[in-house]
Amino acid sequence: MNREHIARLSEALDHLEQDLARRDDAIRGRARGVDIMIRALTAAMGILALVNLYYVNALTQEVKLMIAALGEMTGHFANVSERMDGLTGTIKAMDRSVALMPVIRDQMNEVAARVDRMGSDVALMRGTAASMDARMDGLNPGIYDMSQSFRGLNRSVAGMGADVDQMSRPVP
Repeated sequence: MNREHIARLSEALDHLEQDLARRDDAIRGRARGVDIMIRALTAAMGILALVNLYYVNALTQEVKLMIAALGEMTGHFANVSERMDGLTGTIKAMDRSVALMPVIRDQMNEVAARVDRMGSDVALMRGTAASMDARMDGLNPGIYDMSQSFRGLNRSVAGMGADVDQMSRPVP
């Protein structure tokens, strides 16, 4: 081998080293990009999990408030019902006591008309309560659907975690 041939080989090796150095830099740049993407996806999954927990907690608090309000309303309706039963008994006793007195009978007829109106009001209240019950029944599927959506979201986040785990492994 002559010097010229060795110089060419040396020059070719220098070019090869430079090419390898450029490719190493490009690979390091890609690796940094993949690392940043993995960290960003991990942070996004963490944020999604926290948001999910926040919404579930908020939903739980609202449901607790609704249950407390419904319990209080049930207590009020029980009190009204007891008072109405007492009022009905009192009016029947009064009717028996004064049935023979014409003036009082006219007044009792007027009271009876008022009681009838009160009965209509009570019937309206029962209808309103039934309507509220129907609306609550309508809310139950919506709450169930929301629960299912959150479960689906949890599964999706778990799937993303598995994908990120797979991407973070070294390439063979």
